[in-house]
Amino acid sequence: MAATGAGRSVAWRIRHRRTAAGSAAEPYWVHPSISTRPYALEPEEGVPHVKVEFDEDVWTPPMDPAAFAVFIDRLAGHVEHLRNLHAQLVTAVAAHQSGEQ
Repeated sequence: MAATGAGRSVAWRIRHRRTAAGSAAEPYWVHPSISTRPYALEPEEGVPHVKVEFDEDVWTPPMDPAAFAVFIDRLAGHVEHLRNLHAQLVTAVAAHQSGEQ
């Protein structure tokens, strides 16, 4: 984890762009950061909060602990759906390869 700061704002970001050896790693899709911006115009950014970057420059709004818990639960539901869809895809590919349609 790398700590970054701008003035009194501090964020901890989990980086996934480079491996330990410095070579390019898989691109990140879910990139969380915890920050506090005491001089922000938005009150929710003045207290510790989480934002999640899905792709470069695509962020969620600031989330307090309760909102972040809801986000995690929703994300877990999507992961379960993706796992089910993956199983269906594996079955469909196997059927296609065996000549079944």
